Amino acid sequence: MFGFVRMIISGIAIVICWQIVRKKITPAKMKKMKIVLCIIFVLTCTALNFVPFENLFVTFETAEAAYDYCQPGKSGESFLIEGNESTFVVKNQNGTDSLLIVPKVENGWAVPLGIYLKTVADRVFEDFSVRVYQYNNSTDYYIKVLAKKSYIQSLTDSNNTVFTERTPSASDAPTFFIAYYAYVPNFNETYTLFVNGKSVALG
Repeated sequence: MFGFVRMIISGIAIVICWQIVRKKITPAKMKKMKIVLCIIFVLTCTALNFVPFENLFVTFETAEAAYDYCQPGKSGESFLIEGNESTFVVKNQNGTDSLLIVPKVENGWAVPLGIYLKTVADRVFEDFSVRVYQYNNSTDYYIKVLAKKSYIQSLTDSNNTVFTERTPSASDAPTFFIAYYAYVPNFNETYTLFVNGKSVALG
């Protein structure tokens, strides 16, 4: 729906422009004008992807509803992690996790943008990887640890965070991985993750 709405708005803008200019140009320039209008359509659609104008008059009752508005067709089960200013939404479809950070507003949740999800730390090791996401320059941070099945025996950090395990449902994946997620509000340069008792500096 998110993309469809922007296509409709862009289409209406092009029709209006066409009605304004079509009587003022010569037949020789008609083809060039059509190309220009097509370019304007594409640019308008692209620009509107960074403008959540729906937030002026729409509030979603759940973070999942806001996610589904922006990411239609993701029919997998939802997994939510609550932050202070946002909700981290994970949906798994065909063995792949799709991530989005949905901003909280006074009476619900607002339209999220992909640019709200910033990767601030990324570490890859032989048996596991770690990635930390931040919501739009706020103090909301979320961490994802992806590891080979049965590799992680203990997972803690310097903030005594409780990690939630999420197991992908796809049985045909070439290597079976398990993901662990958590909300880390106090992520900074001193933050340390402990995987099987070994420290992993991320800050």
